[in-house]
Amino acid sequence: MPHLLAAGTWSGKGVLGPEALPPRPFLDLLTEYGSPWGLREEG
Repeated sequence: MPHLLAAGTWSGKGVLGPEALPPRPFLDLLTEYGSPWGLREEG
């Protein structure tokens, strides 16, 4: 999300894949936008 980069929540140098950034800020935004998420462990 561009606003996570603009706000400085996410930062880094070079080309980064999504796995290099902390997921919680993005997941919190999903909830704010009305798209709740959850974690299901299978095994």
